[in-house]
Amino acid sequence: MKTLSVKAKIKGLTLIEVLVVVMILFVLAATLLPMNHSGPTRGLYCLNNQKQIAIGFIAWKQDHNIQFPWQIAETNGGTLEDASRGYAAPNFRCLSNYLRSAKICLCSFDTKRAPATDFSQLRNLNLSYFVAFGANTNGTDNAANNILTGDRHLANNGKSLNPGLFAYSAGSKMNWTHELHGNTRSGTNTRSGTFGFLSFTDGHVEGVNGQSLDLIFQREGLATNRLAIP
Repeated sequence: MKTLSVKAKIKGLTLIEVLVVVMILFVLAATLLPMNHSGPTRGLYCLNNQKQIAIGFIAWKQDHNIQFPWQIAETNGGTLEDASRGYAAPNFRCLSNYLRSAKICLCSFDTKRAPATDFSQLRNLNLSYFVAFGANTNGTDNAANNILTGDRHLANNGKSLNPGLFAYSAGSKMNWTHELHGNTRSGTNTRSGTFGFLSFTDGHVEGVNGQSLDLIFQREGLATNRLAIP
């Protein structure tokens, strides 16, 4: 009997199957790696959460005509109306068939929030991550430099962002607060002394300090980029 080559087998994999394999490998790596609860590495679980969430949104998009939940009307299973009002949680509730638990939506260092028992009960108070409705997340554009989600402890021009819809503009100076991940440098309170995680529309996650965060937003250059802050 003729067997398929490894190359042929790989070509036969669907995008969803590849994403599932990547997610499994990432979870295994996060489980096996020793945990260091100091500095940026203390947020490894938070990074893993956002990795799974990003893959979930990408899978959802593939199953819905290459559109994210916030691009589809609620009558068709999306969150367009809620997103336009700056509600974050409904977008994450859409991932109930793509994530193993609603607890993934909570960073383990977010002491002001409590985990939801299931996705139907998920509210902003059970959520540690914002979602970005940037113009470049539309259509088929999956460029690696487009923000998809991020830790909720954001600041603009020195002030913490309140829950709701935030519109990034050219005059915005983005930073993290010290709420979730503390300082990356002991005793500092500068933009480079804050830290958080971002996921992007190609599924990768980065840990960035405050200075890098501002540069990433500038790089996107999206005056119409909107964030739903939980």
